[in-house]
Amino acid sequence: MATVLIIEDNLTTLTLCAQILQKDYKILTAKNSDEGLILFKEYKPDLVITGLMLPSSKGAFPTNTDPLAWIADLRASNTTSKIIIHSALCYEIKLQKMAITLGVDACLVPLVNCDILKQTVDSLLSSHPSTNV
Repeated sequence: MATVLIIEDNLTTLTLCAQILQKDYKILTAKNSDEGLILFKEYKPDLVITGLMLPSSKGAFPTNTDPLAWIADLRASNTTSKIIIHSALCYEIKLQKMAITLGVDACLVPLVNCDILKQTVDSLLSSHPSTNV
C-alpha cells in the first residue's frame, strides 16, 4: 500500500483529505512544516500533499517571501516522492510554472472538487512503484 503524507495547517482540510484517501492509502499527517519535514525524511512517502505557507512547530509563519522555498526543502531531501501542492496560490500561473521546475507533480486549488484530489493521487501513484511495504 502506497504511503501519502498530508501536510496542512488547516485541520478541516487535513481531516477531509485524509478521509478521502484513507481507504486506498496509508496516511500520515502533519500540521506544520517542521513535523512534515521530519515525517517526510523518516517515512519517505510515495506522495506528499502540502500547502505552501505553513507555520513551523512554534506557530511562526515563514519570513521568506518565496512560497516555493518549502517545496525546494522537500525536494532536496527526497527526489522520488510525488508532490502535490494544495494551495489557493495555485491559481497563479507563474507559481505553477516555477513549481513544475522544482519537480512538483501537480498544483491543486484546495478542495474545489474532492474527486479531483483523489483522481490526481490515484493517477500519480499508479505509475509510481511503492517504496513502502
